[in-house]
Amino acid sequence: MLNVILGFVLTGLFGNWILQGWQQRSWLRQQWFLGAEKDYTALKSLWDEIAEFSGARLARMYRLAAVVRLAPFETVEARLKEYDVSVLVWNEKFQSFLVRLVRFTSGTALSYSLEQIVQPHFVACGRQLEQLFNQRKADGALDVSQVRALTHSLDRLSHELTNFNRDVLRVVQDQRARTYQGVKVVLGPHTIRHFGNWELFKALFHSGIEPYYVIRPPFDLEVPGRAGL
Repeated sequence: MLNVILGFVLTGLFGNWILQGWQQRSWLRQQWFLGAEKDYTALKSLWDEIAEFSGARLARMYRLAAVVRLAPFETVEARLKEYDVSVLVWNEKFQSFLVRLVRFTSGTALSYSLEQIVQPHFVACGRQLEQLFNQRKADGALDVSQVRALTHSLDRLSHELTNFNRDVLRVVQDQRARTYQGVKVVLGPHTIRHFGNWELFKALFHSGIEPYYVIRPPFDLEVPGRAGL
């Protein structure tokens, strides 16, 4: 009788211990997912902001360039005011863009591209616009080659913006895939610890033509333990 009672107690304690472990892991996984989802949402919002405000500034530069040579000067002045507003908004948000890019992309590559490639081109094209505006205001006329040179500069800036936004979008898509779908883990000497016993058993019968892999939530790659068990 004592053996039965002791066995029952030990079984209950052991079962409760396992249950608590599963519950704790489930809670940690949920918290990790909520955090990852929050970071993904913030990153996507950041990309939307950068694309919106950089696009607005570039569009108003093109609009000003289109009228600076021949349009009535009142029209040129009105377009310049619109452009000035876009510059002010962009500059107010610029440092925030840099900081958040570092924060949500876990690196400095995109922040560097924005600060050292895109922004200098914005500034250079802005100077060209201001010079043409001031010359138009003083002389009342501009040479067509000057406007053509400005348009070419704006086209190069547009190309740089396209490349930058493409790179940010790729990071956004990767983050979304990691958060909602998981990470592809290919079986190898350095990844075997992420495979459960049953997965390793199935790998024995894998053809080998294509690498054997599993899709694993990033949480399981960051927390110690055999994810497949």
